Amino acid sequence: MPKIEWDPEIRNLQIKLQNPNFCLWVAGYFEIAGFIGCFISNGHARLIISVSDQHDYIQLLKEQLGGNNNRKSDYSHNLVIYKSAMVIAIAKATKDYSPSRRDVLGLIENWQNLEIFERLQLANKIKGQTAIISGSTQEYQELVNQPAFVAGIIDARSKLNPDQLRVGTSQNKSLLEAIASKYGGKVYEWFTEGDTAQFPQGETVLDNSTYYLFLGKKNAKRLVTDISAHIRIRRNETDQG
Repeated sequence: MPKIEWDPEIRNLQIKLQNPNFCLWVAGYFEIAGFIGCFISNGHARLIISVSDQHDYIQLLKEQLGGNNNRKSDYSHNLVIYKSAMVIAIAKATKDYSPSRRDVLGLIENWQNLEIFERLQLANKIKGQTAIISGSTQEYQELVNQPAFVAGIIDARSKLNPDQLRVGTSQNKSLLEAIASKYGGKVYEWFTEGDTAQFPQGETVLDNSTYYLFLGKKNAKRLVTDISAHIRIRRNETDQG
């Protein structure tokens, strides 16, 4: 069992992460959204977790994980976690359930044992990783049998109404295909690598292709029924669906 910190925010997160379903939920969330890694400031490498979404969703995520809810623009807010003990705790708890981030999380897990120059090297390495390194379809097929893991994905990136469910968009095509193999639906390409996409903050040339999963009413209802006990962010949407 990890050492429990005296900082109330760190301690609260560590206690939550002793629950296997919470670990699966967090792993599912970050398999499709957010950034876990390092950045360099004033010559020092620091750990960080960052997620962008609408204000209400970010506030609910903050209630689950802690951190700071920062206004990014008129359209979105950021959840930012700077406390290294919290980032390390999440890395340790979710590594085994995070195929696309396993290598990075393994390095972060060992952060406290790294020298200053090694932390800088790690930060530069992570900074250069722009594409999702997806896990195998088989790995994801095993994980999507865990309702809490799927709930994390739905909480992170989904749009639900009474007739359909859209999951994504994401670079992680293998993850979406694994969900489709269990619940039906079809994975579509949203943007192709090199496309110019128009976002509220301006035009962006995409470095990687992105995908989404579409499920019709019957399949969406079956998925939501399976995961409803584990939804933490989009509870109002799933209740209405």
